[in-house]
Amino acid sequence: MGGHGCDAADTVKRFLPLAEPRFERPAGTVNLSQVIQHLVPLLKLCAADKTEIRYSLRADLPEILAKAEPIRRLVTTLFFSACEAVGDKPGVILIRTQAVFANRQFNATLDCEPILSERWHVWLQIIDTGADTADLLEWSGRGWSGSEAAAIVRRQEGGMWVTRSPGKGKIVHVLLPSVAET
Repeated sequence: MGGHGCDAADTVKRFLPLAEPRFERPAGTVNLSQVIQHLVPLLKLCAADKTEIRYSLRADLPEILAKAEPIRRLVTTLFFSACEAVGDKPGVILIRTQAVFANRQFNATLDCEPILSERWHVWLQIIDTGADTADLLEWSGRGWSGSEAAAIVRRQEGGMWVTRSPGKGKIVHVLLPSVAET
């Protein structure tokens, strides 16, 4: 199925259940880096042949309080938006995780709503080199991908924003509160 990034939404609907662990707890803590590592085979399958996928996943990432299934949907939704932005042209998608303490000074630098609570957050970035990213994903909540991603982030009491570089791509930033002590 590789080679057709625009078929990603249909593909994820068919294959996402295969990436779900069979004996998952109904609620608990989730390590975002581990969730992404479990999705790697699906993500590789759905990217165009000319798209290089890179990962920079922090191994000791603090956990977040969440169910794994919506977090998998969030990651795949954002990934497939990046695939569509890159299209069938050669390009790169980088998925990065890290931890950051969101204090007042950090919050002042962000372009997201709501203001994050002062605590440790897990920072997910999905970076693509797609040149035409302006209309592929509606981040204001209009459009399927944008509204689903925004709803998942809101339920987690996190924040999300996008930075764009015309002709160079975009970076989707997602901050989710961790269970780590402040």
